[in-house]
Amino acid sequence: MAEEITENFDMNGDIKKSKGNHVRSERFQITEIRGDLFSCQDTTSLAYCISQDVRMGRGMATTFKSKFGGVQEIIGQSCKPGEVAFLKRAQ
Repeated sequence: MAEEITENFDMNGDIKKSKGNHVRSERFQITEIRGDLFSCQDTTSLAYCISQDVRMGRGMATTFKSKFGGVQEIIGQSCKPGEVAFLKRAQ
């Protein structure tokens, strides 16, 4: 069973944690769900940092690479360090 922890950020950027609470703050909200990352709903967006050379040859990057592919698509976006490349997948 997944455990949900929500962090609400107030106007000062202070974090207020609560379990299972989805109250919106004036800025934004982050909900952390502990469980198997790759068994999440199809409507969930996943983010992962990779190196500029897009090798994705070790660790969790290999799982992302085998599950979602798209290495050439990421390379084709020609992102510089600090920028965001994305893959849109309908499953």
